[in-house]
Amino acid sequence: MALKICLILSLFIYSSFSLFLPAIYQQCDPRWKDVTLGFGSETICDSGSLLTSASSIADGLHFNGDLNNPLRLNAWLKANGGFDKDNKFVWESLSPLGLKFEGFLTKVNEIIDAFIDEKVLILQVKGTNHYVVPEAIVSGGFVMMDPQSIGDIFYKPSDIIGAGVYKY
Repeated sequence: MALKICLILSLFIYSSFSLFLPAIYQQCDPRWKDVTLGFGSETICDSGSLLTSASSIADGLHFNGDLNNPLRLNAWLKANGGFDKDNKFVWESLSPLGLKFEGFLTKVNEIIDAFIDEKVLILQVKGTNHYVVPEAIVSGGFVMMDPQSIGDIFYKPSDIIGAGVYKY
């Protein structure tokens, strides 16, 4: 246990970069901000951080060009079971893109381990339904691609609620 704690602390001292760098998409981009998210009543700008994060990953991993932005991925997910009957994102729906969903983690040390193991992560942050893509672990926390912000954002471990984990 002490070794695990030392490892976690050392990760906050040294940078660790992920397998890829996600594209930087903003959920309120004028090209898709007013488009309905899935089959619901909210728009991509209102509630599309998870979709936008998934789209940023798809582009960062160089998936099919037809799915390389939130507008196109939203349409593809609607046609391929990406939203459930309550219009919630179906995490497993990205498997045809080569992303095998491994589950949702809630412990920060497990999220750090998954990042180190080069898993593809989408993190839920800030005690809300907001999602971001981690790019690096740095002293004191994570550098993220946040679809609500321009440029990278820093989040402390206490800001993280959980992570959807994919194997690529």
